[in-house]
Amino acid sequence: MDEIQYASERDLAIRNVDRESSLLRDVKGALRRIHDGSFGTCIECESMISPRRLAAVPWASRCIQCQEVADGDGQERTESVSATFGSGLLCQSSPLPEWRKWMNQHFYVRQGVSFQEMTVAQRNAAFGLLEASLSARGLKLTRDIMRLNETLAELINDHEFLGEWLYFITVMGKPSASEPWGFQLDGHHAIVNYFVLGDQVVMTPFFAGSEPVTAASGKYKGVSILQDEQNRGLDMLLALDKAQRAKAVLNPNKSANYNLTEAFKDNVVLDYTGARAADFSEPARKQLLDLVDLYVGNMDEGHARIKMDEVARHIGRTWFAWIGGADSSAVYYYRVHSPVILIEFDHQRPANLARFVKDPNLPTRQHIHCVLRTPNGNDYGKDILRQHYQTHAHA
Repeated sequence: MDEIQYASERDLAIRNVDRESSLLRDVKGALRRIHDGSFGTCIECESMISPRRLAAVPWASRCIQCQEVADGDGQERTESVSATFGSGLLCQSSPLPEWRKWMNQHFYVRQGVSFQEMTVAQRNAAFGLLEASLSARGLKLTRDIMRLNETLAELINDHEFLGEWLYFITVMGKPSASEPWGFQLDGHHAIVNYFVLGDQVVMTPFFAGSEPVTAASGKYKGVSILQDEQNRGLDMLLALDKAQRAKAVLNPNKSANYNLTEAFKDNVVLDYTGARAADFSEPARKQLLDLVDLYVGNMDEGHARIKMDEVARHIGRTWFAWIGGADSSAVYYYRVHSPVILIEFDHQRPANLARFVKDPNLPTRQHIHCVLRTPNGNDYGKDILRQHYQTHAHA
């Protein structure tokens, strides 16, 4: 482990301890307020804290306006990033076309500042932003994708276009507790688009993948990702009865890549297809919700709960579709689709590792792409932003 990486990992571990201690204090404070009857009342202005804010941050002690003052213009999540990087990292406003400038392939020319260019302090600030925005599971997944990109660089001896630190951060707009802003992480097989407006967060499009998905050698030997998403997808198919499975399986054979909503597919419209969850048993519907939570749960826990409540309300209008085999060694594609969620999982053909396989034209379990989107116009928070501009005057 090199010196820079060691310092970064050490400082991240220290921040984890500090964050857990701070969270524990906040939770204990919330319990005291429940006991004395003041829970839900802002400790500064004594107004009621909005239910939406309490759903996202149950230990909140201030309304959003007072929290903005307390945080110094609401820069709680990104003040260290902005201070460390200066204006070069910022785009001037959140609805810019820059949101759409992402791609999961390794050769794309990216915007923002890469981890490779950053000092240790800058990396710490960038990881702090991700830590505040993602769940522990989501942060680990993102870091492991970065590590596996280093494994790929080792396997094909390409450290110019591949590697752990070739991931870019761009902050969209000015961080605020009341105005729209967000950030983007963009790199090979890891895309996070994180839009914020007040208490509302949209974390789509979200892309996670790798080739390989398990490191069998090298610096990060043993790192493995997306195994739950793979195995529990198959479990979902096998949980269906014979008639439902017949509807879900669009094609029992898979010889190509099937994802339809990757980069530059922001406005794609897909018909509902497969098996409808309204026809599932109650245990099967619960199993489908648990599968969706594997993806939604990569965002911070409060906002993930809100999103999962929305997904659950639409479970009767949710569809599950499948292409490929149905055993533990099969390759396959599956899709979960409703008015509020769109998930794709795909075993892909080999790309950078094609030289190492017998038939590079066949999909492999060592190359996986997963995409999470919000249908009907709310990727990048577009629908929330539209409603905001309809009700708020902007110059």
